[in-house]
Formats: sequence, C-alpha cells, structure tokens
Amino acid sequence: MNTIRIKSQILCCLFTIFLIVPINTFAQDNELIGRQELIDDARQMLSLLENVHPQPYFAGGGKIAFHQRFQNLLKAIPNNGMTREGFRGLLSPFFALVGDGHTHVYPDSPFNFSGLPLLFYVVEKDLYVAGVIEKEHKNLFGARLLSVEGIQFSEIVRRTQQYYSADNIYGTLAVLGNFEHLLTKRTVLEDIIPEWKDNALINVSFLLPDGNTKKVQFEAKTRPNWELIRPDLNIELPLLEGREFGWGFIGANKDVAYLQVRGMIENRETYEKRATYSDVSEDARVYYKSIYGKETNEPIDKVIAALPSLTETYTDLIVQMKKSGANTLIIDLRTNTGGWAFPSDMLIYFLYGKEALIKLHQRTNIAIRKLSPYYLNDYPDESLDNINNSLINGKPRTFSLTEYDYDFRDYEKMENGKLTSAYAKQIVEDDLALSKTFYNEYTKGTHSNYYIPAKVMVVTNVATFSAGFMFAKSLEIMGATVVGSTSSQNVIQMGETVSYELNNSKLGGSISRSFLVHDTDLLNSPDQKNTLIPHYELTYEKLKEYKFSRHAEILYIQDIISSEN
Repeated sequence: MNTIRIKSQILCCLFTIFLIVPINTFAQDNELIGRQELIDDARQMLSLLENVHPQPYFAGGGKIAFHQRFQNLLKAIPNNGMTREGFRGLLSPFFALVGDGHTHVYPDSPFNFSGLPLLFYVVEKDLYVAGVIEKEHKNLFGARLLSVEGIQFSEIVRRTQQYYSADNIYGTLAVLGNFEHLLTKRTVLEDIIPEWKDNALINVSFLLPDGNTKKVQFEAKTRPNWELIRPDLNIELPLLEGREFGWGFIGANKDVAYLQVRGMIENRETYEKRATYSDVSEDARVYYKSIYGKETNEPIDKVIAALPSLTETYTDLIVQMKKSGANTLIIDLRTNTGGWAFPSDMLIYFLYGKEALIKLHQRTNIAIRKLSPYYLNDYPDESLDNINNSLINGKPRTFSLTEYDYDFRDYEKMENGKLTSAYAKQIVEDDLALSKTFYNEYTKGTHSNYYIPAKVMVVTNVATFSAGFMFAKSLEIMGATVVGSTSSQNVIQMGETVSYELNNSKLGGSISRSFLVHDTDLLNSPDQKNTLIPHYELTYEKLKEYKFSRHAEILYIQDIISSEN
C-alpha cells in the first residue's frame, strides 16, 4: 500500500481536457524503461483493477479471458523495454475492454497539435471541424471527417473503441473530439492508424457543409505555439470570470436567465465538505489565488470562507428571477465533466424544495460499493465495524461483511424499487451537513422551492459526464427539457473512482470502485434507454443553421422558446 499513490475522487470525472489543463510531459518519455520494471507496473495495474473495480471481467468475456489478455500484454513487452508512451499504448486497450468510461490510463501527450491541426467536436455521431489553428483552414469550419489516410471514419471509431475506455459510442466519439481531442496527437494517430507510413504528411478527407468532399494534406509536426480560431459566437453570454459557475440574464427583457456550471469542484461548499475528511489546504489556496490574483497566509477556514459560493450564486439567481418574473432558466452543463454532487442537489433544493430533493434521491444514485482497502482507507467513518453495526431496515445484520465484500446497503433499503424516504433523507442531509454555508440555508429553508420558472432548459453535450451527467439527469427527472447532444455516460454504470500512479513508468489513471444506478426506473423498465437523450437534439443541420457557433445549443433554445410563445 505504501508504494501506491491513491486518492479518492467522488463521482469525479478524471478525463483530462487538454484545452484547459494540459498534462506535463516527462523528460524521459523517449527513454526506455526496463522490461522487468514494466512487468512490475503491469502487475500493479492488475492488482488495482481486481481489488478496486466491482466488475472488471464482465465486458471483456469473463475472468479467464481477462487474464489471458493480461498475459498477452506481458508477452508484448520487448526484452529491451519500452518508452513511457509505448507502454501507455499497451495498457490502454487492456483498460478499454473493462468497458467503463471512468476506468482508464490517462492520455499524456501534450496538446500541441502534433497530429491534425484541427479541433473536432461531436455532432450526432460525427466529428466536425469546430476550430483551426491556421487561417488557411478556416474554409473547413463545419466539415465532417470522412477518412484519415484512407481509413474511413467508422473504422477509426471502431479502432478507438478497442483502444480507449468508454461507456458508450458517444464516449468513444468524445475522446476523439470534445474530451481528449485524440486526433490532434501524433502518438495516437500512430496507434489507431498503423497504415500511416509517411509520418511527415497526413491525408484527410472531409464532407463540406455544401455537400462536396475535400481532400487536404497536413504536415504532421509539433506546433508548440498556436492560437485557436473558432467560428463567430453569434450570441453574447454572461462571463464566468475564471469561475466554474455564474449566471446572468440574456436579453434586455430579463425574461431568460442563463446559469452555467462548467465543473463541480471549485466552489466553497465542496471545499467545506472535502475539508471534513482530507487536507484541502493546497488546493484551496491555489483556487483562491486564481480568483483573487494573489496568495494568502490566512488560516484555511478563512481561505475557504472567501471562495466563490454556490449558495450565494443560486440565491441571487432565484431571487432576481422571481423579482423580474423570468419565465425561462437555461442551465448550461456542456463540458461539465463532474466533481462532487453538491451543485446539483443545491439547485434542486432552491428550485423544487427539500421534499422534492429527498424524493429525487429515492430513485437516483443507488450504489453497490466494493469494500476494498482503498475505499475503507479513504473513509474512516466507513469502517467494517461501523458498516456491520449499522441496521438494515431496523434490524441488525445476520452476518458480518469482510474486506473485499460488496456493500448492498442501498439495495437492502429499497421498497417498491426505490429507497425508503427515511433512508434517502438521511443520505441527503448527512451529505449536505458537511457544508456549513449551504446547510445553514437548508435548515432554515428560507429559499427552498423559492421560484420555479415556467421553462427549465438543460444544455448537454457528449462531455457532460460523471457528476455533470448526474446533474443533468436529476433535472430531467424533475421535468426539465434537455437540449443538445447525448451524454457519453450511461445511466447505469461504474463510478466513484480512485486515482493511481504506477511505480516505475509513473503513468496515472483512475479506476471505478462502485456500481451506480442513476435512475431506478431504468431497472423497473428495461425498455428505457441507458443514456440521457435530449428532448431536442442538436443535429448537424441545426448546427449548420447556426453557422457552427459553439453556442449553437443556446441559439437553438432561443428558437424553441420563440416557437412556443
């Protein structure tokens, strides 16, 4: 245990978005790591997967097939060793066959457009050019990818499914586009398109917006200094000013409020919660500096108290909406890749009230957790003694759970397919009580169910993931209208990850430790879709109509509102 760096990330997406947070590369990336060292790393990875993940064998054909693939992986390590990047390419397909978008090895290539000098986004089940770094390629705005080096897009997607972890087809598209922008990275292109022989040039075919095809030859070179060029926005939205969340009115009439929540980590309430069981001093001070532009030596409780607050933001939002009589609230969750669930539960409280929040939790976020040492070490309050001494429906357990057992408490506290109201209330309030800022509001109930506009519209894209997905799904259950693209996460999936770093190669990644059901109605009605499908999908034709603006979904909502008035 002392050789493994593990840190819990509750309901947190650990995909890396290189446009925002580039990962540092290692000087030794081109140096060979010895074969035995890599074998040791591979065995460390195997141990983590089998000990942490609730179900690592299911998607890949069972335990025997799993171990056969692992031994084939060991055989593939050359006698003279491999580079760090080469070893990553060996591990990634192994993770992919676990079939879990939260369980993977991180891509670590720098975002330097060493592959294709284009930014791709997902629309429907295609990739289109959403940005360029060279002015001569602006004529490719909106062009859909047809092939690379003669390999058709459908085949590129199939190969990517074998190389990179995902819950569904949208997750595969997301790592090619919005999430990881894999096609911009030379090493990835070399992995998924081995037919590419001339590594200096790369040939790409596109379907242009006018229906014509176009072939373009790009230089495959590192571009350390680049500036992204995007189509015109065609709409002005409130700015976040370096924060993860913020709101404002759209238009002069103040009848439409726009709330953006890009992440669910950097807010006062989440820091208050995290501080109850871990040291957040360094993270909180870094965030403080990013907001105020200066460092502080104040005690950590004062630092946290000065951080931007969701409670204050949401209170201002609903008070101002009620005052203006706004009839529409747009909640933009595009590229919200997760964090902690606080922002979602808090907004449900302000809009729909305490009782609605508890009722919601009766059917969402049901978990089966594997009681590995990594889970138990992260949560001292969740010791085996405490778990075994807890009552199940008012009765003591008839047997004791041991390390590596599975905790079915949530399922055992269900009636008629849902958690009991008392248990859901306990879960909600125990969690919310970890933030003194919000819990003070919650106990008073001052703004519970304060104002619900006639229309609540939620905006999603394929990068709405993990806790961001849960946020969108919760609002949909409450009756909100979803606009945009299908999320890359499934309703029933794995999550609640721990992160890891391998001892020798220093490769990092994440592994799920829980099986999660985000809507028990799906268990009771198997014909329902296991994805969050928008009520209004942003199709390619709609995107084209809005001139490929990256805020096309908001323009679409404005048209939906106009058509309904």
